Amino acid sequence: PGAPSVYGDDEKVYTLEVAKSLSKYLKKKFPDLKIRFTRKKDVFVDLNERAKMANEELQISKNVIFVSLHCNSAVVKTENTKGFEIYYLDQTRKLEEERER
Repeated sequence: PGAPSVYGDDEKVYTLEVAKSLSKYLKKKFPDLKIRFTRKKDVFVDLNERAKMANEELQISKNVIFVSLHCNSAVVKTENTKGFEIYYLDQTRKLEEERER
């Protein structure tokens, strides 16, 4: 379910709504864009299954972006508790060779 919010909801509630909103925005902005969800309703999808889905898309086309949304939580909040994270996996051959070592 992910991190609990101060309102009693779990992270999964917010991330699914954000994903749906993001999908609508992207479809409007880029009508030819193909969007594939790992889930469209409140069901758990195993991490291995998510990776499998992403790899299947890479087999179809190399022009793929995989977006994973998460809402983090902090146990202790201060006025400095804020921000976001972005992770990016570079799939260039050189980096792929480095990872295989």
